[in-house]
Amino acid sequence: MTKPVIQLKSITKDYDLGKTIAHVLKGITMDIYPGEYVMLFGASGSGKSTLMNIIAGLENVSSGKIYVRGTDLSKLNHDEVAQYHRQKIGFVFQSFNLIRSLSVVDNVALPQMAAGIPKARRIKRAMALLEEVGLARFAHYLPTELSGGQQQRVAVARALVNNPWIILADEPTGNLDSEAANDIMDLIKQLNERGKRTIILITHNPDYIFFPHRVFYVKDGLVTKTIVNRAKYQYAEMGPQQKTFDLDALFSKHPDMPLRERQSYELTNVFYEVFKLDALSRGRLERLAHSIQDFLDDKKNELELADILDKPFKDGGVGLRKQLAKDIAKKTMFKKQEFIRTAGQAIKTPLSSNISIVDGEIVETKPASPAIDEELIKKPEDLPPIQENPKQ
Repeated sequence: MTKPVIQLKSITKDYDLGKTIAHVLKGITMDIYPGEYVMLFGASGSGKSTLMNIIAGLENVSSGKIYVRGTDLSKLNHDEVAQYHRQKIGFVFQSFNLIRSLSVVDNVALPQMAAGIPKARRIKRAMALLEEVGLARFAHYLPTELSGGQQQRVAVARALVNNPWIILADEPTGNLDSEAANDIMDLIKQLNERGKRTIILITHNPDYIFFPHRVFYVKDGLVTKTIVNRAKYQYAEMGPQQKTFDLDALFSKHPDMPLRERQSYELTNVFYEVFKLDALSRGRLERLAHSIQDFLDDKKNELELADILDKPFKDGGVGLRKQLAKDIAKKTMFKKQEFIRTAGQAIKTPLSSNISIVDGEIVETKPASPAIDEELIKKPEDLPPIQENPKQ
């Protein structure tokens, strides 16, 4: 079994306010594993930011122990704590915390200056990271000349400059619009999945609970609940689970399922692969399938489908990025038109046979074999089940 990279044992934190003592953390115990993406979720004042500060070594505990790779942080002296901050931890804050008088590249390189890295090396490293986050051409701009989303990307690059293996992100999208926020969340997701870094995200936004492997609910200084996202990679004794729909089992269990409903599940599986929807929970995939079925059943038009795909999950939507929602709605419209054009013949090839991506663009190739009975146009609710060996 994998050993935890961070261990908290009965952590408490009190603040002496003079006449009273504020008990902010009241005995928190948790393990975080290497390469894991976890979320500390809770309302303002719940204690989640104090917990993050303790993990970062910015504050001492009142009682309890915290171990990072087996090292007791309370045993570190001042210089060792500073080294821990520089080499092990990368910080991403809500307010960016960029120095306005420094250029973008100098802001990114700044932590390496404190580490004594020669200027040429730290500028080279900073430029490489700006290239990675898509901001190389803004290297010599001032932070005030960038948008909020761009400034947060600079902050992410700065957090990575010393190549830390733990990233602490405290409300990183709190000052951003929804599109910029989604871009930052995608970037953090890539740092975890491609960079194999341990991510600790602090937020009160419920839209993000589908991103991490586990969510720790923090309330009144306690972890009141832990949720494992079983649709993602699972840690310790758990292994990965299937996320797409098992169509054979589904259709076998429901042989009378209307054809359009069948096609909605098939399309959802196709879109999962084509659009790389691995960040979606099973609940959001179910809602995607139902939304696609509504469109195929003429209960929604293309704009309404894109709107429901873009709308947050808590508001009845799927919670995709706006552009992704538009792309999926457009592709669904193409498929519906194809179904109507080829009505009267049975399915011969997988729905995915004419969906491909070339240079990042969705393209149409040779149309798939017909996928719908002529009766679907006239009276879909009375459509009989697909036959095993239909006549050609």
